[in-house]
Amino acid sequence: MGYTHDHDEPKRYAFVLLLAVMIFIMEIVVGSHAHSLALVGDAWHVLADAGAISMALAISLFVRDKKPEHVAKIRRYGAYAQALLLIIVCLWMTKEAYERLQAPRVLDLGWVITIAVLGTFGNYAQHYIVTTKDTAHNITKRALDVHILSDLAQSVAVVVGTMVIAFTHRPIIDPLLSFGIALWMFIWTMQILKDARSGKQHCCAHHH
Repeated sequence: MGYTHDHDEPKRYAFVLLLAVMIFIMEIVVGSHAHSLALVGDAWHVLADAGAISMALAISLFVRDKKPEHVAKIRRYGAYAQALLLIIVCLWMTKEAYERLQAPRVLDLGWVITIAVLGTFGNYAQHYIVTTKDTAHNITKRALDVHILSDLAQSVAVVVGTMVIAFTHRPIIDPLLSFGIALWMFIWTMQILKDARSGKQHCCAHHH
């Protein structure tokens, strides 16, 4: 199986990491101010993404000039680590959703929707940067894109859920959406583990 090196990969990951840090700061500050556990939860998800992006950046730098068989092994172990991080996020989201079900809170809906929309655009920008104009299709990029797309889905869910809450006055919708996102993330994580075990490196579907 042949492998290609994308020399712009580290630059793209560094920019994606910068976006993640900006989104995290924005969401954690406003989420705390607006009493939105959903937005705060999304912020911590973004922080987990930042860890995954940092890992992908380190891998992209480390595999330069390495033999193909070594590149495959490094990327496979990196995918296992990213999958573990995703599982931790899934478990955390499930716990937070359960706690929100027990004690739903009134949100500052305007702020929550505004920041969630900005977060959504930021997540899509990350996805676009990771998956566009690349020359290498590998498990590192696939695992990282799962992180980013799962966070994009959560941001969209926060937007939609908050709008529905505004019309129905039923805050229970928010944690129910979180349960669904956690399940969706878990399914994708199992696919990453399956690909890593099988050594599948050229399976990175583009999601535009």
